[in-house]
Amino acid sequence: MEIIAACAGALMKIVDEIEDINMLNLQEFKEYFQTLCTVFIGLWLYNDVYMSIYAILCMIPASYLVDQIDNVYWKTLIPIPFITFLLKMNTLEWLGVGDLIQRLLIIIVYISVVFIEHKLFPEETSVAKITSRVFSIIGYLAIIYFTSGLSSASSIQSLFIFFASYMAISVVSKVFLDDKKVILTE
Repeated sequence: MEIIAACAGALMKIVDEIEDINMLNLQEFKEYFQTLCTVFIGLWLYNDVYMSIYAILCMIPASYLVDQIDNVYWKTLIPIPFITFLLKMNTLEWLGVGDLIQRLLIIIVYISVVFIEHKLFPEETSVAKITSRVFSIIGYLAIIYFTSGLSSASSIQSLFIFFASYMAISVVSKVFLDDKKVILTE
């Protein structure tokens, strides 16, 4: 499960970077990466119905509000969480109020991180944004570690592995692959 979440996050960022900066001149392979991205996101959402719920309640609205769904490919992914939710909604189970509160806190943390990063670092590339993403990865790993005993731990782990891999590809592409070489010039 963790490898699927990691691949989904990494491929999502790779597709975004091919689109934004033509990472490693991979434009001719863009459709291949988009297909892999679609498959892994579909598998990730299908494996955990709560990921589909998070995507519907958080990721899609937050991404729209900060203009991250900016091309046709990202818009074509929008139905996937709805489809995976409908296919897996019979696997939802009530684990108590504590579990519900944990899942609501995940939603609050995710939305807060998206809006804070968007407000503090609206530009695509900067030393501050790259640094914040490195600290985000560390924070996500800490969240995974400290929530391992909770009833929603598998969902928390899946979600934050997805984000950590997304951020890791972002950092690598901005530091080593972007033509601007922000770290070296600022």
